[in-house]
Amino acid sequence: MKWSAWFIVMFLVLEARAKDQPLRPVPDITRATCLQFNREVKHYIRRGVDIPLAQLTFFKLTRYRMIEGFEDGRYSRDRLATGLYELSRDIDKVTKACQRKISRKFVDMLPESVRTLLMASAVQHE
Repeated sequence: MKWSAWFIVMFLVLEARAKDQPLRPVPDITRATCLQFNREVKHYIRRGVDIPLAQLTFFKLTRYRMIEGFEDGRYSRDRLATGLYELSRDIDKVTKACQRKISRKFVDMLPESVRTLLMASAVQHE
């Protein structure tokens, strides 16, 4: 009985550690290039993972950074809502633009409202 309890506890600890450690390095979206974004897209395509583009790391980090800036009081709820809406609306457009211009920064391909919010958030991170 003691061994089974120990086994369950160790399993839970290992599972928690695995969730805390990303499998790949997390990109800095303000410095990342479209080439890096395209590699992530190709990685998921090769693995046969059928997920929406919005679930790719770059888009998740973009949303996270915008929400983080709002929570820090850098901009209003309306500006955040506009940025999140325009990001979700333009995901296909951003992806296609990055495929055409691989040397450009990922952030440069995002809608203007999203870039503005990210730049407001970046001031705090520096």
